[in-house]
Amino acid sequence: MHTLSLKHPRLHAHLTNYSLTPDSIFTEVFSSLFTRFLSLDQATRVWDIMVFEGDAILVRAGVAFLGGLEARLFGAVDQRGFDEVCRVGIEGVDEEEWISWVKGAGKS
Repeated sequence: MHTLSLKHPRLHAHLTNYSLTPDSIFTEVFSSLFTRFLSLDQATRVWDIMVFEGDAILVRAGVAFLGGLEARLFGAVDQRGFDEVCRVGIEGVDEEEWISWVKGAGKS
């Protein structure tokens, strides 16, 4: 949540205003290693990077995922709405664009 607050402060404020906790936001995303919310190609790119760079990529990918959904998440005012937005995921984003979001989530 700290990284999210640095990269997407308005989204962080929105999510915390509606009492969405880190557990409620990230448990399914991380426990599925992104396969529930990303295409297989997008998820395997994250896994490939994790092999070489370590598990910090998971935090960056989580922030990039939420950042990619930012506009739609502003309409989510409870856990149910958040879950519905995340279920759709970031359709229409190719692998290279997705990885550029992930890399950008790690830059200060």
